[in-house]
Amino acid sequence: MREANFKGANLQYARLFLANFEDADLAYVDARFADFWTVDFQGANFFRANFQGIFLNKSNFAQANLKKVNLQNTSLWKTNLRGANLEEADLRGIKAYETEQLAEVDTLYKARLDQELLEQIREKHPQLLEKPETGE
Repeated sequence: MREANFKGANLQYARLFLANFEDADLAYVDARFADFWTVDFQGANFFRANFQGIFLNKSNFAQANLKKVNLQNTSLWKTNLRGANLEEADLRGIKAYETEQLAEVDTLYKARLDQELLEQIREKHPQLLEKPETGE
């Protein structure tokens, strides 16, 4: 399903294992309460997707666009977020993550974070909270 267009799809309660959605368009997807294990979403677009309460364990979101994504109460156990755009994403209540996973993202500018996590990011990786350069 590489480079597939799932824009606006309803994936609520979906169960995916070892799937490939590399470079796919999943903008506006509603995947609340889904379970994605070892799924490759590298470079995928998730603009304004709803992942509330989802399991994203051992999945790959390297270079993915997660701008304005709802990740509230989501499990990120061993999830690769290297280079992902989490600008304005809602990360309140995320579970099973390491602070260093978030240190590898491209940006957390205007992201909604729990106070404790926000303080850790401010202390160790404050550049992630700054407005990203647009390259213009």
